Parts: sequence; C-alpha cells; structure tokens
Amino acid sequence: LRDKHKNIVFIFEDKKDKTKLNLIPIEISKFHKKFKMKNYVITLDKADKEDIEKVIKKKDIIKIK
Repeated sequence: LRDKHKNIVFIFEDKKDKTKLNLIPIEISKFHKKFKMKNYVITLDKADKEDIEKVIKKKDIIKIK
C-alpha cells in the first residue's frame, strides 16, 4: 500500500498457517471525471500475524468491524 492513500484492507486468518494473515488491500487509484468512475488496485498478500497486530496497535491501520 502506498502512503497517504486511503485504502481498504480485508484481513483474515490463514487456515493452513495460524502464524500468517491473508491481506486483500484495495486502493482507489484515481477518479475519472469524464466517465464518473473510479479505478481500483486490488492485490493479495500474506503477512506475519504479529507484524499486522503491531501495525494495528500503532494505528497505521484502523480496525473496523
């Protein structure tokens, strides 16, 4: 994820490896005024559970239910 962009990140546990989390970050890359549409960038990733928990505690990622 790029800094200074508002992103949505779906985070869920990996069923095969309890030490990992699956991430699906969605970034709104730009808005086309002419077509009144937004472009999105969607990626898939895995990260260590401890690393993501640290980022959430630092409030770099805000947890929403």
